Amino acid sequence: MEWLGFVLFLGSSFLLFKVASEVRGQRLRFLTQAGGFGLFLLAMEEMSWGQMIFNWTSPEVMDQHNMQQETNFHNLSFLHYHTWTIAACVFTLLTFTAVIGFLLRRNGTLRLGSIADLLLPIGCTASYFAIAALMYWGVVLEKQGIDLVYFHTREQEIAEFLFAVGVFIHVVYLFLDLPMSSLKTQQSRLEQSL
Repeated sequence: MEWLGFVLFLGSSFLLFKVASEVRGQRLRFLTQAGGFGLFLLAMEEMSWGQMIFNWTSPEVMDQHNMQQETNFHNLSFLHYHTWTIAACVFTLLTFTAVIGFLLRRNGTLRLGSIADLLLPIGCTASYFAIAALMYWGVVLEKQGIDLVYFHTREQEIAEFLFAVGVFIHVVYLFLDLPMSSLKTQQSRLEQSL
């Protein structure tokens, strides 16, 4: 599952950088580039910055402070026990933003190619984020000592994969939508000036 998540995050990062090179507007370009950079960071964290690919040993400082003796930041001792709650909150927030994005697109108030179009995931991603959130809240409860008989904490890998799929779906939408809407806006301005 981690490998698939890595590929999806890395592919999403590449697509967002491609979109950023084609969109018009500084803010939209900056946010798209920032998203591409953020997804690249997620991909690299997922593979412990190449450690899982190249099998190197962690630097001594990482061995001392990383709970899994890996070369990544999300398992550092001061952050490790909070990552489940942080991820559950992020997945929950993404679920709500996807529902909001769906409703705004459905009633026509969300303009294609806008910053809101970039930041609010498309509606079909809500199910991926919601299942990921539900699974991660289960992890949070398990880590707090509440035994959920039907649940195993390793299912968090499935939740992370669903999160990666949801992100990838939205990024593909952006890849197909943003450059075209930017081009249409430019054509519209050109037609108005003639």
